[in-house]
Amino acid sequence: MILDKTIDTFTSNYIVGVISKYEFDCVNHQNLIQDKEDIVLISIHDKIDRIYPEEKLKGFFDYKQICFWDTESYYDGTNYPPITFEQGKELKDFILKNKDKKFLIHCTAGISRSAGVAYAIECLLEYDGIKRFHYTGGTGIINHKTDRYSPNLTVYDRIIGE
Repeated sequence: MILDKTIDTFTSNYIVGVISKYEFDCVNHQNLIQDKEDIVLISIHDKIDRIYPEEKLKGFFDYKQICFWDTESYYDGTNYPPITFEQGKELKDFILKNKDKKFLIHCTAGISRSAGVAYAIECLLEYDGIKRFHYTGGTGIINHKTDRYSPNLTVYDRIIGE
């Protein structure tokens, strides 16, 4: 296990963890993430002023910080925009560029946006981005034993490219 064993997180062939910002801050601060040089970090924030300074992310093979709200459309009763198509493509390109590495993904709560990214990583790297194969082949993030995760499907769709 690459993360502290007290964190019950989703893992797969490509993913070492889908966690909250608080969990990331704890394990990263205490140096509990092993083999960081083989891990790619995707760090999702609500606002640009909440992104980490570069020195906090040293040691990871690569990292991507991105800001978007945990909404699924402009019409869900909030004034907070969801992930854009451009951000989805940016994340897809980043994932494909690092497909031979393991991913650690976090967002504020570690439930929805980060799970949507993990769901997309599963589809892209295990099913070549073909949704119907992904749906019929099964998914670990949705079937995780704790029912912790509820992937944001707009995040998933925008990364896959629909």
